[in-house]
Amino acid sequence: MKKAILMSLLFILLALSGCASKQDQELAVYKANMEQFFSNVRTINDAINALDLTAEDAGDKLLSYLDALDRSVQQMAALEVPPGFPGAAEYAEDAASCMTQAVSYYHEAYDGGACNASYEDAAYQYYERANNDLKQLILILRGELDLTQDASSDGQSSETDTAPAEEPSSQEEPEGSSEEEYDEFDFDETDEDEFAY
Repeated sequence: MKKAILMSLLFILLALSGCASKQDQELAVYKANMEQFFSNVRTINDAINALDLTAEDAGDKLLSYLDALDRSVQQMAALEVPPGFPGAAEYAEDAASCMTQAVSYYHEAYDGGACNASYEDAAYQYYERANNDLKQLILILRGELDLTQDASSDGQSSETDTAPAEEPSSQEEPEGSSEEEYDEFDFDETDEDEFAY
């Protein structure tokens, strides 16, 4: 009887150890993929900032870099977020959606040579929302933002704390002044990959 109990306990311990090992591996893979994502973003950002805006092909190169940025964000959002980071997947998905919309509007703004200020402004709105989503994602991964603690009195998390930002107000041809800051992907590049692992 005692031997059977010991064997059962040993089996349970081995099973728990296997689960922990699998979770550690998933976490390590996710961290490595996210670090690669931030590295890709820095590379693209540097290339955009190095563009000679007076060059004849500057617009085409910018759109090419923005397409690469969109692909990187899409790949990042497709990663499976390990347990323990509530809200991370939602912010990643919203960032990907907004980045795709931003890049689409940038193509509308710059394709054909002439700049369409209305499309450029709409693109910048979506770009900023994607950027803000990624900042929130970084805070969650660092452990500096815990959405599970922002609960209302009835135990439900407040909508403003758990959901990404509201949809930017834009139409097919939105009015407004264009922005010149689309070439700065606004991360703190010194420590954005210092996650809370």
